[in-house]
Amino acid sequence: EEILALMVSFVFIYNAIESLVYEVDSTYDLAFVSLFLGTFLLCNLVNSFRKSRYVTRELRAFISNLAPALSICIVTGLSYCVPNRSDQIQRTKMSQEGRPFATTTGRPWLVDGSGIIWQSKLLCCVPGFLVSVLFMTEASIGMLLTVRPEMKLRKGSPYLHWDTFLQGLMVIGCSLFGLPWCMVSLPHSPMNVEVLADTADDDQGNKMILRSRETRWTAFLSHAAMLCLVGFASSWIALIPIGVAFGFLLYMGTESLSDNDLFERFQLFFTDPSLYPPSHYVRFVRRSVIHWYTVIQLLCFIFLWLLHDNFYVPALDGLAVPISMFFPLVLVAMVPFRMFLLPKVFSKLDLSILTSVDEHSIARLFY
Repeated sequence: EEILALMVSFVFIYNAIESLVYEVDSTYDLAFVSLFLGTFLLCNLVNSFRKSRYVTRELRAFISNLAPALSICIVTGLSYCVPNRSDQIQRTKMSQEGRPFATTTGRPWLVDGSGIIWQSKLLCCVPGFLVSVLFMTEASIGMLLTVRPEMKLRKGSPYLHWDTFLQGLMVIGCSLFGLPWCMVSLPHSPMNVEVLADTADDDQGNKMILRSRETRWTAFLSHAAMLCLVGFASSWIALIPIGVAFGFLLYMGTESLSDNDLFERFQLFFTDPSLYPPSHYVRFVRRSVIHWYTVIQLLCFIFLWLLHDNFYVPALDGLAVPISMFFPLVLVAMVPFRMFLLPKVFSKLDLSILTSVDEHSIARLFY
């Protein structure tokens, strides 16, 4: 799960930086660069307000949780303050028909599959199977990261099974209407738990969850609000500049790295051992074991990235089946790799400490 979470974070970061480089190389759009960096820096600044000394702790946490929304609104408003330039700024493309729930291309909402021959429908089962494998794997990993012990959640596996059932129904509905599929996503799902939780800073200044609030109302209301915005106020979304959207994407990618243990262990390669953080695996696992385990994870991450983005062999783009279609199978293959091959390289105790044990339950391995 750490590898997939890191990959999702890097996909966000890569897409954001790629758009920035493209704008600089092609048009050198200074407005795009300014809005991009302004949104990213303002999101981080507002988010860091949680650690300030001003106002009450509850108000600081409330403002910090609204960092993305406040930053997008502020920078979007500033984009209209430049004389004779606001009309030239690239903004989010939305439907211009002026009627509720109009699509950007003018197509009907319901996808008409009657014109597809039955042979093509049978062939669609192959990529459909791979997509379903990816969905189940990413949803399971997203759930594991969302309900890990430090999140202080109390609901058990039936709760997660109902979520999986609802996701299946939503995928069917979205497919019929040609909409993006909805599922447990990274890094949004763990972030939603953190926003609803009561938090405090530990001795090292890291955020620690004290109590979690488990409710579906926040997700329901937020998605209902998005439905209303897209259906009845799409002109508001069209006000957001493209640079603001990609700046927010970069913020989401970098912010999700702070909770990734793989990224934290990667930084240990360049950290003075005397300044290592007091993480549980640092206290109980030898440094060489930590580094070797991190190297194996990084190699798996690089292999997945090479499957996801073919930039090294142009001839592979001409294949009838893109190699990225095998991404779900390789991702699933890492499960038996972890279960059967890694125990031959590392001890069972080291693997338990490095993968599936939080620092508050470490004593159970020894007593």
